[in-house]
Order: sequence, then structure tokens, then C-alpha cells
Amino acid sequence: MRYIFWGTPDFAATALAGLIDAGYLPLAVVTATDKVAGRGRKLTGSPVKELALSHKIPVWQPVSLKDPEFVKRVIEARPDFMLVVAFRMLPQSLIEIPHGGTWNLHGSLLPDLRGAAPIHWAIRLGYRRTGLTVFRIQYQIDTGDILESLPLEIPSEWNAGMLHDAMAKEGARLLAKVLPQIAKGTYQLKAQNLFSNVPNQSWNIAPKIQRTDACMDWNRDASTLVDFVRAFAPTPGAYTFLDRARITILEAIAEEPSGIIGDLAQDFPIGYCLVHGNNWWVRAHHSWLRLLQIKPENSKAMEVKAYLRGHADVNRKICSSEL
Repeated sequence: MRYIFWGTPDFAATALAGLIDAGYLPLAVVTATDKVAGRGRKLTGSPVKELALSHKIPVWQPVSLKDPEFVKRVIEARPDFMLVVAFRMLPQSLIEIPHGGTWNLHGSLLPDLRGAAPIHWAIRLGYRRTGLTVFRIQYQIDTGDILESLPLEIPSEWNAGMLHDAMAKEGARLLAKVLPQIAKGTYQLKAQNLFSNVPNQSWNIAPKIQRTDACMDWNRDASTLVDFVRAFAPTPGAYTFLDRARITILEAIAEEPSGIIGDLAQDFPIGYCLVHGNNWWVRAHHSWLRLLQIKPENSKAMEVKAYLRGHADVNRKICSSEL
């Protein structure tokens, strides 16, 4: 197989590792330029780069995908096809180079959740089922014809990080399965139903996550907020403000305070903090959210009971969505 692999983060590295294990080494990989990272502020290569180098696969790191010299390099490599996993959008001039097409692994059951963050959005929207799709890229993002899809259940206790890891592994297996079909051209494609006329059928989109998207809105009900917390855990983390300090919430459940405390708690305002023993509840819309794990500003992640040992004054304070 003469193919070029395009990818940068861990998700792409897992896919590449699966292909290498199956004996499908690319002729080259394209990945992002090295970034300054860590406390030492050292230039660090992407997970895909590190994996490729360990297998002596050539690594290309263009600053611009439209650089004529880089485009010429891809053309001269004569790839039969190209495979894109967790990489930015390619210019049409690159997409059209291989006669066998340019293909993408996407983290949803297309056409649902087209966009840059399908894993976060699947959990944020309360999905209990998502999946992966391999499709042939065309110039409009995530709209090409589908080669194969793989459904995947989302257990209620999973957060976005857990779903990411599971999808990376399943995505690697899916690619190893379909790559021989792509190489031989022995496949049938199915057009995406982008404008469905099926009653009650609609598609959600999954745009790139911005830091402000993860701010808790306590005017929502607790069940919705549980999914919200799961969607942003472990990173970037759903957050709220308490005494003008940011508190990141990593795990929470919908739970009403019980007994006498619960009877007294029904008329408290939105965002009201109620502490009893090792338990910390926050008033949401007609419901309560109990925090289980948090990350205080400028501190490490910890269980709520550990935080409360040094912050007994949390009781009766107000969590807010803004400073």
C-alpha cells in the first residue's frame, strides 16, 4: 500500500499504531509542527510524530499545507490514497492528488455530529450511542460518501476522556478492516443523507470546543448538568466560580439532599451551596447536583471530601456562571 497518513494527537497515534500492527505502514506521515510544552518549555513532537519515528517512517511537518514545495512533495510521493485522522482540513489541491481518494476517520455516525468535537458533543447532548465513520473526503467538511460505520454504546458513567480512548481503539480496528478495500478499490459507498426528509429526523453539529463553552449554567436541571460535566472531563473541565475563584468540576451526580436537610433545601436560590458532612450539593433548576470530584484553581484534582476538610465555609455560598 502506498498511502500517506495525516494526523497529530493521541487519537490519530492510536489509529496509526493499529495500522502498523496490522502491517500497513504508510510511506510517510504528515503531522503538526513541534510545539513548546511542559515545565521545561521544550519543543515537543506530536504523538503521531513520535510513533512514526520509532518505526522509521518519514515525517513531514509543513508550516503551510498550501506551500507549493510541500504540495509538490506529496505529488512526487505518488500515494495511491491518503488517510486523515484528527488533522485540520486539507486544501482541495491536496485532497485530489491520490487517484484512490483521500479518506477520513470521524468520531460519530455521520451525518450526525459533523465538526471538530463529536466526542464532547455526543456526551453533552445526552447521547447513549455514537460511533465511528470512515468516509471519502470532499471539500465540504465531513460531507463525503460513507464507506463504513461502526456504532458504539456510551455507558452512563463514561466521560469524554473515556469515550475518546474507547473510540480510538475501535477506530484503529475499523481502519485496519477497511484499508485493504480502499487499496484495492473493492468497496461500495453510501451518500450521506444531509438533508433528511424523514419525519422527526435531525442532525446535530459538533463545532470546535471553546474554553467558555465549559462554563456551568446552574439554571439547567441537574441531569443535564451531569452530562455537561461528563462532556468536558477530564479536559478542558466544566467550571464554575465560587468567591471569584474558578472551580473545575470533574465528576458529579444528580441527587437530592435527603431527610431534614432536603426538606429545608427546596426554596434555596440557583447556585446555592449546601454542605453536610462530606457531601456538597449545588442548587440547579428544580433539582440538586452533588459534586464528587473537583479541581480548585491553581490546585490539583481531588475528591470533594478532601476539599471540604480545608473549606468548611463553603456552606451557603453561591456558585455562579461568571465572575
